[in-house]
Amino acid sequence: MARIKKSDKNTKVNQLLSGMEKSVAESFFGSLKQERVHWRNYETRYSAQQDVLNYITMWYNSHRLHSYLDYQSPNIFESMGRKLRMVA
Repeated sequence: MARIKKSDKNTKVNQLLSGMEKSVAESFFGSLKQERVHWRNYETRYSAQQDVLNYITMWYNSHRLHSYLDYQSPNIFESMGRKLRMVA
């Protein structure tokens, strides 16, 4: 019986994490559409791909502040994590 309860607990944790991951992904795609894609007309699929890649690397990860990262950009958040790991 203990195994079943532990298994149920793990399943619930996995479902919660999946929900969190989904909300982050949905937030990203919402931002991408609102801030970039909806306002542009692309002539080719390649130009759309390059524009999205440029948005992610030059704006979304570098400058855009994210509420789930305590209003820091992902690049700053990761660099702080590296510094903390070196100190520890």
